[in-house]
Amino acid sequence: MTDTIFLLIIFLLEILLFYFLPTLNGQQTLFGIVLKDDDFQTYGVPVLQKYRRDLIIIAVGCLIGLFLVSRFTINSLVIAYIIATFAILYPLFKYLRQTWQLRDRRTVSRLATPLKPRRLRDFSSLWLEMVVVFLTIAPFAVLAFYYPQLPEVVPIHWNIAGEADGWANKSFFSVFAPAILATYLQIFWIILKQDIIQARFRVPAEQAEEVLSLKEISLQASVGMIDWCRLICGLLLGTVAVLILSPIVAPSIASALNIATWANLVLLLAGLAFYLYRMILASREIKSLTGQVTFQTAEEMQGWTDGLIYYNPKDAAFMVEKPGGVGYTINFAHKRAIVYLALILLPEVILILGLILQKS
Repeated sequence: MTDTIFLLIIFLLEILLFYFLPTLNGQQTLFGIVLKDDDFQTYGVPVLQKYRRDLIIIAVGCLIGLFLVSRFTINSLVIAYIIATFAILYPLFKYLRQTWQLRDRRTVSRLATPLKPRRLRDFSSLWLEMVVVFLTIAPFAVLAFYYPQLPEVVPIHWNIAGEADGWANKSFFSVFAPAILATYLQIFWIILKQDIIQARFRVPAEQAEEVLSLKEISLQASVGMIDWCRLICGLLLGTVAVLILSPIVAPSIASALNIATWANLVLLLAGLAFYLYRMILASREIKSLTGQVTFQTAEEMQGWTDGLIYYNPKDAAFMVEKPGGVGYTINFAHKRAIVYLALILLPEVILILGLILQKS
């Protein structure tokens, strides 16, 4: 029951976020896309109403489904939760495509690209990197030291109260999986951080200094969000990794580890909200100055497919700003896009192989 309550709370928070998401960038802006004043009132408001109507209908159906599935195993509940999360994404993609057709097509006459080179070391802290490396290596050392003392069956899943409710035979994969996942995420995030620092964005030549300052604030917030994820997820997955030792440690230690796990999760969500809010504020300031959020050439604008996917073989840039001005995305025509897709699919492949090896 505790797992059901936890997942329902998380799902309700997701619904709340998606409900207000279309208007986060302020007036005359829908899904981050700037509309003309008359188009916003005539077409934008009805689109927003339909989006929220469909979101609520789908959300209610998903909540009922989660209640029904909660009678079965925890794995069934988790699968149902993942399906429900993807279901509430459907209205977003549906109405974002409609909004893209209503975008204000006015272009800035003169654009400029920042010339100052941005390097990874300029956005890195030695102390942070040392802490992240320690949090990545320490779980391997602790688990390797206590591995011989672990029983033949070890816990791999815990409920919200910290009680083990999932078990597996002791093996390298079952014991070291959280530590391996943490290492993978740290590698992926440092690659992502490097690419975001090098992301291409343009500013209007007439107000270059003011807009560039705001763009740098947004960039710092994006980098800060990645570093926050690196730090807190290092703590979170490190704690989960050590929880595997719960059968051979004192109950008080296991209880403290469980409390630390939930504290890290709260810190992670709070940090994500803080940095996202900073990016939204910077985007709103840019819009109030220029009437736009992002600045692109006509050729670059043609690379967007309904505002969702950027595919432009003529653009040498790999990482570009999203049309809504909050965050970045990749140019899927770039040869490095296949590397990113492989990195995203890698954990799923490792998990499937681990399950196969465990059964064999």
